[in-house]
Amino acid sequence: MKSSLSEGKFLLLTLSAIFLLLALHIFRPQLTEFYNPADFLGIHTILEFFSIAVSATIFLYGLKSFGMTRSGKMLYLSFIFFQIGTIDLMHTITFKGMPHFITDSSVAKATWFWVISRGLESFLMLTFIVFPNRELKRDYRRLLLVLVAIFTSLVVFIVFHFEHSLPLLVIEGKGTTFLKNVIEYGVCFILFLSIIIMLSQYFLEKDGNKLTITIAFVFLLLSELIFTTYQSVYDFDNFTGHLFKAIGYYFILRSFYFTEPTSEIDQLSSMLSDLPGFIFKLQIRRNDCICTFCDGELLGRLGMFSKEMLSKAPQAGIFKILGHLTEEYCLSSGTTKDKKLFTINYKEKTLLVSLKRYPSSEGVRSVVGTVVELQAGQQKEAVHKTRQSESIRPDKFSQFHYEQAKNLSKI
Repeated sequence: MKSSLSEGKFLLLTLSAIFLLLALHIFRPQLTEFYNPADFLGIHTILEFFSIAVSATIFLYGLKSFGMTRSGKMLYLSFIFFQIGTIDLMHTITFKGMPHFITDSSVAKATWFWVISRGLESFLMLTFIVFPNRELKRDYRRLLLVLVAIFTSLVVFIVFHFEHSLPLLVIEGKGTTFLKNVIEYGVCFILFLSIIIMLSQYFLEKDGNKLTITIAFVFLLLSELIFTTYQSVYDFDNFTGHLFKAIGYYFILRSFYFTEPTSEIDQLSSMLSDLPGFIFKLQIRRNDCICTFCDGELLGRLGMFSKEMLSKAPQAGIFKILGHLTEEYCLSSGTTKDKKLFTINYKEKTLLVSLKRYPSSEGVRSVVGTVVELQAGQQKEAVHKTRQSESIRPDKFSQFHYEQAKNLSKI
């Protein structure tokens, strides 16, 4: 499934969302003949649990992927949806008509959980798309889990304990209050601002994935507008508002979780056009180094083929060219900060080899390496670099590996 949208599809979906909202409003009298308010509680539970499942999926995906990407934005996003999903869960189980949970279900509790969740969602997502991403050196997952759990518990305690002291947001049979409408319009403004920012980022970067996020904001914005008009928590407008929210969450899930499937060869080969050598990936299982990918134009000049590199036999495959230094680096203990840069001679050619470890995934360690041929004038500089500390940044011959090969850790 593709995670991004084209400009044409984005425009079509935006217009479709607007026309759907208009159609639901224009044909509301006819549609309400088929709508039974007695069914709303079950429908509401299904729609909300879909949104909660999306929040849980993004949270778990971000939590797991942080071990590889160390992405600050992805970690932040995962805890945004952990918090929102938890509060949405409280909104669902306290909705009027649901079974007793600590106290009786009520319109007041469910509505306050709703506006708190939507306010946090819009504000935190705005900060998410505005601030740049950066790689975190420390693991903040446990700390953030504790902080978000404390904050969410505090919100739940306040709403349950002060339910009858909090201002009314909805009066059954009359509709939403001025305070609720002000909050909802504030959320709409933030979502509209987020749409403008995402579109500006798209036109600068031409990243179709940003259009997918934007269309999610469009549906969430229309959902919030609907929630300023309903008269009862069981009426048709409330149902359509939750429907638009569920569609918006589908596009959020599509944007942050689903990616277009590409094979290992497609991902690695796309990197080879910038590298006049060859690139390889090794997986370490127990005491075995297994080459899972190797390709590049340099192999042909060395009289080798990609399939030969995948041999598991000792002193064969990739190690026939690179020798024991590569195998020693792979099997030795170390961190992802330890890098290896060395030169070797093979068939009267001087080759510069760069190696880097990547975090373990499900017990399997990975090493990604690049090999380039050095010309006569470059050999002295490369030898000097390899004699320096392993913590130095690689020279221009292996810079590509350290900047671009991060994606290979996910393969």
